[in-house]
Amino acid sequence: MPLFLVAALGDSAKAIDAAVRETFPEKHYKIDDTKWFVNAKLATAKALSDQLGITSDVPDQAKSTGVVVSIRGYFGRGPADLWEWIASQASTPE
Repeated sequence: MPLFLVAALGDSAKAIDAAVRETFPEKHYKIDDTKWFVNAKLATAKALSDQLGITSDVPDQAKSTGVVVSIRGYFGRGPADLWEWIASQASTPE
């Protein structure tokens, strides 16, 4: 389960939302207008950041600002469908 948290910064939410929905249509959970969980078969948070256009190895290619964090564990309180989505992604074979 390669789960990541993606958080948009500044006015990048619409661009990141479009990239998440296009690239991972069945493998994301939108927390709110600026945050998503993404299940991506990528090795690093940087790889996902590059794929979503937040960062790039090519100067001036990044289109958005945001933070991508690899999730190793989780805990908290939230809506039932959030926990159901995380549990379903955790049980998805790679």
